[in-house]
Amino acid sequence: MVSSDAGSAGSRPGLRTRFIIACALLAATSASTGVWTLTALARLSSGAGETVEGIDEAAAATSELASSLEREDDALSLTLADLPRGRASLLAKRAVVDMAADRLLAIHGVLALPPAAKGLRENIAA
Repeated sequence: MVSSDAGSAGSRPGLRTRFIIACALLAATSASTGVWTLTALARLSSGAGETVEGIDEAAAATSELASSLEREDDALSLTLADLPRGRASLLAKRAVVDMAADRLLAIHGVLALPPAAKGLRENIAA
């Protein structure tokens, strides 16, 4: 009977071998999930960075348009005071407003922001 027990015990790995295999599998799983996590976070960081840059560009374009509209308003006031000089200034300021509006509308198209910019051109022309 002793020889049959020894034969069956020799075909099965020992406790130490099973423990080493389990530890190796755990280490491999940890390493692979770590690599996957780093890859996912790198992609997320890249996408978030692009979004922030786009929003920052839209904010700058909006600020530029607001400034241009204020300067156009000043030129309109100048037109009321001094018609010849005011008209030239007003035409120049309107060109700047048009360029700022075009830039903002282009950014809105790229970012797919809400359709609030659809009526922008009509409101500026009014």
